[in-house]
Amino acid sequence: MKYLPIMQIIHRFSPSKKGSPRKEQAALIRQNNNVLHPNMIALADLDRSNQIITMIFNNRKQEMLLWSECLKSLTELSQKVAGSMQVIEPAQATNRYLVGSIFLYDAFERLNRGPEEHLFFVSGLNAGGMLTLDHICEFKVESASRCHARGDIGSSHLSLINLDNRGYRLHGLFHKHPGTGAGATFPSIIDMRTQERMERGGYPAIGAIFSEDGYIRFFSAKREFTINIHGKGVDHVEDETFHLTELR
Repeated sequence: MKYLPIMQIIHRFSPSKKGSPRKEQAALIRQNNNVLHPNMIALADLDRSNQIITMIFNNRKQEMLLWSECLKSLTELSQKVAGSMQVIEPAQATNRYLVGSIFLYDAFERLNRGPEEHLFFVSGLNAGGMLTLDHICEFKVESASRCHARGDIGSSHLSLINLDNRGYRLHGLFHKHPGTGAGATFPSIIDMRTQERMERGGYPAIGAIFSEDGYIRFFSAKREFTINIHGKGVDHVEDETFHLTELR
């Protein structure tokens, strides 16, 4: 049974003499089998190798098609994400703030409780991308004079933690400068450094400096913003500077 295929091939393709003795025919079969059998094995191995190579190639081809589809899907997803970011970023960069005139008068009164400089945090709501300034968050002051005020680190951090626990964020830092007129509201180097730290910390916060006669200047380090005043008794002076016109 082992050599049956070879014997069939020999019987079909090898010339045999009619009337040859059985011994001669058997010897001829063995001789041809010894030559053809290794060759047939080699041909069979080559054919099997070609089949394996073809199968591997087809599998690789399918894998490449699958990877191509995956990469295409990832590219489309990246483009969608990039498009979404392009839509979101301008809204975030606008930084629109809304503050009422009554709140500004209340803030002025608190900041002018004495001759020393005062400061406090301000929070509010995020109403459809419009950040409101309507809630005062006071903290302890470590030291204060007419031209200087330093908040207590522990107290100020606790105030920020309390805001976060209630779902609010820091929207502003208000403080007072000595002097009168719009010129007294320009931020100092220390004011700008404080504002930069808030912006690096990720707070959507702006600064506001009040003079002793009711001028207010809103400012930031690098973030563009707009201020919208609701209510009466506040005049727009220039840029983001305003004046409370109905002080007692």
